[in-house]
Amino acid sequence: MKSSCIETEARIMDALRNIPLKMISYGSDENDVSLVVKETDKAEALRLLDEKLLKKAS
Repeated sequence: MKSSCIETEARIMDALRNIPLKMISYGSDENDVSLVVKETDKAEALRLLDEKLLKKAS
């Protein structure tokens, strides 16, 4: 696993530390990550990922 994948996973886990993850799956490249959360946690998970990962990248 590339170090950038490990860093991305750590950032995801940190952002979603209070959201129970049912599954995390990696695709064919380091930018392809799928997460499964309860429907009741979906909006909060998306908000946290946007806040902690996407807004920092821009």
